[in-house]
Amino acid sequence: MKKFSILLILVLFLFPELAFAVDEPRAFQAKTWVIKGVDHFDRQEYDAAIQAFIKALELNPEDANAYNNRGRAYEAKGLYDQAIEDYTRAMAINPKYTDAFNNRGAVYAKKGQSDKAVEDYTRAIVINPHYADAYNNRGIAYEEKGEYDRAIEDFTRAIDLDPKEINAYNNRGGAYQRKGLFDKAIEDYGRAIDIDPNQADAYNNRGITYEKKGQYDKAIEDFNRAIALNPNSASAYRNRGTAHEKQGRYDNAIDDFSRLIALDPKDTEAFNNRGVALAKKGLPAKAIEDFTRLLTLDPNHVPALINRGFAHRKNGQYDQAIEDFSKAMAINPNESAAYSGRGYSYEKKGQIEKAKADFQKACGLGDGDGCRRVKILAESKE
Repeated sequence: MKKFSILLILVLFLFPELAFAVDEPRAFQAKTWVIKGVDHFDRQEYDAAIQAFIKALELNPEDANAYNNRGRAYEAKGLYDQAIEDYTRAMAINPKYTDAFNNRGAVYAKKGQSDKAVEDYTRAIVINPHYADAYNNRGIAYEEKGEYDRAIEDFTRAIDLDPKEINAYNNRGGAYQRKGLFDKAIEDYGRAIDIDPNQADAYNNRGITYEKKGQYDKAIEDFNRAIALNPNSASAYRNRGTAHEKQGRYDNAIDDFSRLIALDPKDTEAFNNRGVALAKKGLPAKAIEDFTRLLTLDPNHVPALINRGFAHRKNGQYDQAIEDFSKAMAINPNESAAYSGRGYSYEKKGQIEKAKADFQKACGLGDGDGCRRVKILAESKE
């Protein structure tokens, strides 16, 4: 009897509307299943959560909260269409259910349907003009649409409503960065860090901004902090490796890209970046190994084909280089670097007419180096 009393108190606390309906056993049982479902959700036991919400809805088909929470569980499992259906049912039962509008907007955003996401966030804001999370989410959707001023406006509104909203500072920093307003972006990331010094993402994002400003030492310092806070941050390793490479610290860059590969052996970008660093360090044979491993994962990776072509050429393997550049062209006929690279390879083999044809094609695609080679070869013929 004591356990039942405790459960009754908990249910009434979470669902005060039941205060006048506790004589309805089915409604009461439905709410207890919702509580169980939420508990499973919090434990990331999504299948169990869904089953609990299904039982709640069997008992009370008009429970908007159960639909909303089941939608969250479907969303967590990546079942976006089912999630949208449940959020829509929750809204039909309660047309002023702001969380359901906000949640459905988030799923539309994940599906790449930014316009629908904006529409849902806006409906949530109309119902509750003080809904900071909806402003923040709508700002993200506007940013995805490239509407950075609108995004900044929404992030600012979210911050006005909740000055401790770290995500809004972080997101506004991202929008400022995309507009090229790097100092404002750095300021926002700094505010996020002031609120929570353990914000690995804010350090990483600020590091990216410092790198765009050419302040590589500051960037690396921030990437170091991000990695210290999250040793499995692939983004921070990638960014730090790129910053090291731009400074000519190839060993450090190679080490960071190697850590990325250890985190994800199928990270094609990491293989490509490490290959480039190895080539710049004067190790074309090792670079070729990385590009080849990448191409086993993705045979149509044009940058890897071009980079391997350059590495073959640097290694004096002109036929292999020509083969790689030709494959890259077959995939992307407008890749000027492939024509230029193959032109140099033909020139090294003494096949000047073929070289000229490739340089002319590269020049036509806007490759300045190709244009220079056309002129030089024409002058040398004279």
